[in-house]
Amino acid sequence: MIPLLLLHSLVHEILTKLRPFSYQYIIDSYEVYAASALASATMIRYVASGGMVIVATPFYKNMGVPYTLTIMACLSALMAPVPFVFYKYGPWIRSKSKHAIKT
Repeated sequence: MIPLLLLHSLVHEILTKLRPFSYQYIIDSYEVYAASALASATMIRYVASGGMVIVATPFYKNMGVPYTLTIMACLSALMAPVPFVFYKYGPWIRSKSKHAIKT
């Protein structure tokens, strides 16, 4: 149980340290429109968090803790490559935006 708690603490610390870098990426990508881009990113994060609060209690009660955590871990594993996809295809995605800076 202790190694699992240590792993959770480590992952939490890493993700907490990475959030400012994602904000910096948004600021660098959208320069003049950075405030709007940051506001939309923050709004999406808060809406997702609010949705999880509403869904979490019934999810845990109906599925049980082991299955709920397994489903959440699988979703996290599926989303793990997303930053690498953005790293690879980021210039192409930004080239399609009329608000992103042109490099």
